[in-house]
Amino acid sequence: MTALLAAIAITRTMTAHADDRVAIGSGTALLSLHGVPQQHSRFSYSCTLTAVGYDNAGRLIGITNAHCFYDNFGDQWLYDAIYLERPGQTGFIDVGIGPIGHVAVIGPGNPVAPGPSGVGLDYAVIVFDSTKVAPSASVGATPVTDIGPPPPPGAPVCRHGSRTGRTCGIMLGHSGPYFITTLIESPGDSGAPVLSGSTLIGTLWMTSTATSISAILADLDQIGGIGAGFHLATR
Repeated sequence: MTALLAAIAITRTMTAHADDRVAIGSGTALLSLHGVPQQHSRFSYSCTLTAVGYDNAGRLIGITNAHCFYDNFGDQWLYDAIYLERPGQTGFIDVGIGPIGHVAVIGPGNPVAPGPSGVGLDYAVIVFDSTKVAPSASVGATPVTDIGPPPPPGAPVCRHGSRTGRTCGIMLGHSGPYFITTLIESPGDSGAPVLSGSTLIGTLWMTSTATSISAILADLDQIGGIGAGFHLATR
């Protein structure tokens, strides 16, 4: 009986702990400080979470743009802490929650802003603290149910940026792992998920231009390690 009561108490504690976690998903605002300790920071750098899920090692991870974590001077911030925004206060760190994860992978950048590692797919991988955040299949008006290739030109597409919300347009064309749309981007929207219906097809890194999520996941699988075997969270 004592063991049973202890097990029930532990279960209730774990459930309560899980219920206290903050939901994150495609479209969530992510803040970083580019290596500056939080107590000394005056500015934060904002991007948008493309997708959240698990890799084949069971890590809770997110995907966003690589250029969120490098500058034009050759600096990049691998292992930089990731924060959430304070509710209702754009650009301000939620210090009550503190860091929710760290940047674990910074890939090469995009053809317009290559960064220190040259031209690539412009993706970064974040490892989240699963005791602080819980993955969600949707944030706001953006449900994400599966992953697929970009649709043909003329097809409708939408994106959800953490700064400007949901906007829609049409697919214009493809060029290798990149595709072109009529979708716009504002500062902070980098990394916005691009959707065809509820299918995630890419990550936006500049107005009208995105990288195919299928190309990113294939690259992660080929390299191995953190992010390999990524699959969407289904909660």
